[in-house]
Amino acid sequence: STQLYSKVEQLSDGGFVIVWQTYGHNNSGQYDIAGQRYAADGTKINGEFIVNSANGWSEELPSVALRDDGAILIVWRGQNGQSIEQKIIDDFAEDTTPIDSDPDANVNLPISGYQDLAEVTALADGGHLVVWSANSPSYLNPDTSDYGVYAQRYDSAGEKVGGPTLVNFTTDENQYSPSAAGLSDGSYVAVWQSL
Repeated sequence: STQLYSKVEQLSDGGFVIVWQTYGHNNSGQYDIAGQRYAADGTKINGEFIVNSANGWSEELPSVALRDDGAILIVWRGQNGQSIEQKIIDDFAEDTTPIDSDPDANVNLPISGYQDLAEVTALADGGHLVVWSANSPSYLNPDTSDYGVYAQRYDSAGEKVGGPTLVNFTTDENQYSPSAAGLSDGSYVAVWQSL
């Protein structure tokens, strides 16, 4: 099967986790987000796991980060590009089969349109931040000119802090492919391409 777009994150126990986009899990005919945990010596801990819930859509382009409390944060483009979704795996350090039956949390709502290229980063207050690009023609969205860059902040319990914020000030043409990093004072810096 096809394996694409891998990302890796170090874990607090010295090991690491890799996430990627995989095709045809359980003969689904769609892409899913897969993961594999490794020990510090590089040996696998249990087998591969599927991050997203089975929903008949393609799930693509994952990003992964480690929260200060050891939780793993995974975000991706879901539902064939109609959403940005995330999974917070709170007990990953102890549980090697961490995927539960809860539905994937939607990050982008109420921002509509095509959602793309999500990245996640941990923040100093114990929360995390997701940034992504959205092609949002709806008059309800802050940036109606092609792609804009949005950010959604979460607290240490994984709850949204407010709603999505438009990051870019220039709204002409495309603002695309963002990346972000948390700073020691609890704020963050974001960068992106302007096309």
